[in-house]
Amino acid sequence: MSLINVFPRVGQLPPGMGLCHWEVGAKLAVGLLAEDMPAWVLVSPPEMAGATALWLDSRELAPGNHLLCIRSAQWVFALLATPTGQVAHSFHPQVVQRLWEELLAQVTERAWLDRLKALPDHWPVAPVEMVEQFYQGWLYQTVQPPEEWARSVLHEIYTPLSTIGIWTDMLLKYQQQLPQRVQEGLQAIAQEVRVRRERWQSWFEPQHCQSGLGDWRAQAQARGIQMDFDLGTPLPGILRHLLAQVMPLLLGELPAGAQIYGAVKQTQQQERKVLVLYLRFTDLGERRTLGAGWEWSPATGRLYPSLTQWQERLAALGGELHWQAQGLDLTLPLESLGQQGLGDE
Repeated sequence: MSLINVFPRVGQLPPGMGLCHWEVGAKLAVGLLAEDMPAWVLVSPPEMAGATALWLDSRELAPGNHLLCIRSAQWVFALLATPTGQVAHSFHPQVVQRLWEELLAQVTERAWLDRLKALPDHWPVAPVEMVEQFYQGWLYQTVQPPEEWARSVLHEIYTPLSTIGIWTDMLLKYQQQLPQRVQEGLQAIAQEVRVRRERWQSWFEPQHCQSGLGDWRAQAQARGIQMDFDLGTPLPGILRHLLAQVMPLLLGELPAGAQIYGAVKQTQQQERKVLVLYLRFTDLGERRTLGAGWEWSPATGRLYPSLTQWQERLAALGGELHWQAQGLDLTLPLESLGQQGLGDE
């Protein structure tokens, strides 16, 4: 069978983009090993090999394909790209194990086969935070991936979150029979699952930002937050992406009685036309910056993506982003958006 068929979801990209996405994903995955224990197995082309406990050239095992398969001490991962632009990836132990077994079936050299079979079975589940860190980096570096590939990534994130959510909801049906601290813990887990699902949905489907204003207003009203937006229609894609990341943070962290005001306008600034976005809101309170582009809120214990990468991206376009506890200001030259003005990128 074809190795690509091992994966439950396969994304389709133009052939050249398939290899590009594979290279980005492979480098990010190998980079994660720097924080892991040294006992792991890697199958990949030589330039991705690194200092491994066991290394094989995947082009001999899967001719024509680009394959990365990692079994670390604490997590497993597989990534495959075909010459036709199909890309598949998974942190799921069952998927990676099945791929490993298919690889074993294709090994003909006795020495390799003996070494592989001698390895202990070890298929650990990757931490959710690490998986999110990986996919956030991958999405940022590949920039607005085609829909099919994006949906395959979204499936990879949603599957473990859905499982956690289903079990949590089932246990909450018996909450009256559980101690108070257990009830509170389950409710916190259910809320965290909802937040993470909404966050990833907003990242993958930023084109719904305009219709999402109604959802944000409903959330704000439910939480007693006053919100007034004058964002213009339509917004450039880059601003939709940014708002889809910022709004879950504001609506999740601001207390009842807080206010959010936002507006977008075109103006003249130092002999050039610029697009200006500004948000004003009640003080968010303390947030702590973590590694790998994340922020942590001591008040709620939640993780949120940092805007550091956005500042770098906008600076490359000649824009500026200032992010503080009570406001956000963005300035972007219109010429960087091409001839489309306030339209899509």
